[in-house]
Amino acid sequence: MRKTLLFIFIVAGIGSGQAQQMLGLTGSNYSGTHGIFLNPASIANSRNGFYLDLLTGQGGGANNYLKLPLGVTNISSFELDKNNLDKRDNARPKFALTGGQISALSFMVKMSPVHSFAFTNRVRFGLSANNVSNQLANIIAEGTDNADGIAGNTYRNIAFNMNVNAYKETGLTYARVVEVNKTHTLKAGLTINRLHGITAAYFNTKAANFSISEKPDPQQPTEDQTLANIENIDLSYGYIDPKAYESATENPSLGSFFGKGLPGRGWGMNLGATYEKLEDTAGEKLMDSLKTMYSADKNSGKRMKNNYKYRLGVALMDVGSIRYSGDFVKSYDISRTNKTIVADSLDGDADDIAGVLNNALDVTPGETSNALKTGLATALHVNLDYHIKGRLYVNAVWVQNLRGKNALGMRRASLLAITPRLEMRWFEFALPVAIAHNYSRVVVGAYMKLGVFHVGSDNVAGALGLGKTYGTDAYAGVSIPVFARNKQAKAKAVKSEGVPTR
Repeated sequence: MRKTLLFIFIVAGIGSGQAQQMLGLTGSNYSGTHGIFLNPASIANSRNGFYLDLLTGQGGGANNYLKLPLGVTNISSFELDKNNLDKRDNARPKFALTGGQISALSFMVKMSPVHSFAFTNRVRFGLSANNVSNQLANIIAEGTDNADGIAGNTYRNIAFNMNVNAYKETGLTYARVVEVNKTHTLKAGLTINRLHGITAAYFNTKAANFSISEKPDPQQPTEDQTLANIENIDLSYGYIDPKAYESATENPSLGSFFGKGLPGRGWGMNLGATYEKLEDTAGEKLMDSLKTMYSADKNSGKRMKNNYKYRLGVALMDVGSIRYSGDFVKSYDISRTNKTIVADSLDGDADDIAGVLNNALDVTPGETSNALKTGLATALHVNLDYHIKGRLYVNAVWVQNLRGKNALGMRRASLLAITPRLEMRWFEFALPVAIAHNYSRVVVGAYMKLGVFHVGSDNVAGALGLGKTYGTDAYAGVSIPVFARNKQAKAKAVKSEGVPTR
């Protein structure tokens, strides 16, 4: 059991993440469908007339407890040699986040200078251990059989929250120009996501009080001598049996591409708005462009150019939940007082943590439920993009997690980032610098787009294994853009589309 929990922190430091934002890519004016994940209003009057994301994968993770050394690539060595793990031993609650996403065959279409539409399709997965008390983190790392610093101690108000989630997300986004005049534009966007849950698991305790002691019996193995004497504990935990999704994942079909056969169902929503302060000479040109619709005339003008001095966006992301129910769903709500557990009874198959706990805590059928609901990683996104000169920009992003510390479901790591970038249609380069991992670490990333390929990391040192690190991140993909043009329109004024021009 202890090795399983330690594995959470180790994987979060080097593994695959929901914790990262693809900062170089999502802030670009040519980000296409990827910009929707920062703010759904980003595609309104987009610089792309059409954008197809063929395939993009992203993964990363972070923790604020175990510092990982250079050159260690075998996870088993972390478990066997604690000297390889530098602990950050302080009073601050510990966390570990790891996960990622895979998007494929997503596209956006600019229907007119006012209206844009997008279809997004991705699988998201993540694991988070949150609000872990420092005392509990030390127990996980050291083990209950370590007499030095563990046995003989009493632990008060021990907290722990862990969530594992994987789901399929299919989204429809509509974005439009709401208002335009000679000084600014205002855009808005809405995404509705249909969610199909693949799997979920959780473990939560708000406050537990117990002590670790040893029986003075040298004839018994060490772990049989180590006892957890529980004064009081309130636990809730649950999981989805793998049999619930085996058929859909082992035998994929067109239906499973849209979530058929998966055990969870739910809805999600993203809502955003963007304000653009126009360059001094850009207002009239933009007005001329927006006062006409696309006509049937095939003649085109020059490709569109960015015309703002700065762009400010605010979005509420990932509002929603997924509900699981049925015989394959097991959830438990347990309260125990004055109970003694032999540490050896907590050893067992890492794939059956619930079974180990049920056995150790003597769980009865009446304490079992066949339904659970997990929330999405709700967060506030604020984005400011400033046009320095020519093709040079600097982007600022603030991501604030809005999920409670004991909430059931995924969560996003809060961060504040500054990203200077060189932006062109077929080439981009950016260097994000962020106070990441819930504002606990400074990380430096890099992003490059070359033609239809893009690759990047929000934490280059971690991705390349340079020095000691608390996390890592990387993403890459292939997309096909078709750049928008200013049409030489000969049609109706934009007032027919309901855009006030003042």
